Amino acid sequence: GARSMPASFLMALEREALIFISLAGTSTARTILRRALLRYSDPQSAVYQGTFKRSCVGAIMDHLRTIIFGIGRTGNLKDTTSLEALVGNLERLAAIDVGTDFSQKIEHVLNWKEAALRAIQARRK
Repeated sequence: GARSMPASFLMALEREALIFISLAGTSTARTILRRALLRYSDPQSAVYQGTFKRSCVGAIMDHLRTIIFGIGRTGNLKDTTSLEALVGNLERLAAIDVGTDFSQKIEHVLNWKEAALRAIQARRK
């Protein structure tokens, strides 16, 4: 019968696709990254519902870092609101997993958010 692929492999594959999309830098890339940010930063998203496993939280945070990098590279002022909203969402996500590793990953995501905001602002000048 058909074998299913492990979630970790699929997430790594998606992350590579997001990196490639970020490098493309097109308006389509920006749209894909915006949708990915909504999906992975919202604690009410389907990503965190159903058969969600806490073991995936770290990989999801890695996804968020990749997405934020891409938005910093391709985004515009419209994206600053979504990036700022990320802070509140991360606080709600922190309730899912309170471990030290997860707290460090959230800190890394917040650092990437700041870098993305600076990149967007720099392009504005």
